[in-house]
Amino acid sequence: MSIATAMSDVQNVALSEVLSISIRNDKLLQFVFDAVYHVEWVHTVNSVDSEIPEAALRTVLTYCYATRILSSAEIEEAAVHDHVVRYLCANDHPSREVIREFRRRNHAELVKALTRLFSMLFASRPSKFEFTELLRFHNVHSEAERRIARAIQADTAAMDD
Repeated sequence: MSIATAMSDVQNVALSEVLSISIRNDKLLQFVFDAVYHVEWVHTVNSVDSEIPEAALRTVLTYCYATRILSSAEIEEAAVHDHVVRYLCANDHPSREVIREFRRRNHAELVKALTRLFSMLFASRPSKFEFTELLRFHNVHSEAERRIARAIQADTAAMDD
């Protein structure tokens, strides 16, 4: 096994360890709001008649992807049945189409928000592993990309059915 592979394995263990730690919802929501606030969102939902404000979509998708609610169908369902997602939606219910359209137009911004969120989660929990900031950023950025890629895959598979 190469040193690079070993480092990657250690990074992945550390990331999953930090992200799987149960964190109080109010603290997680505080981190989500902060992460979303500090990203410059440049795209808007124009082509789909949005039933939910764009600011709420930013927060809802960042929260859902962070908590592994990935497909647009799961997010649509969570907006009705999950009390935290329903709160973030302000009792509005985004459709699958609106969720997918928003994700397409804001892919890069969602990655930035998730990367910032995962970095804050890392910083909030002492880790038994020591990382440089560069390695930490690379790992959380990769995880953010992976979550959105899985969301796209889930929606693509659902559309094939």
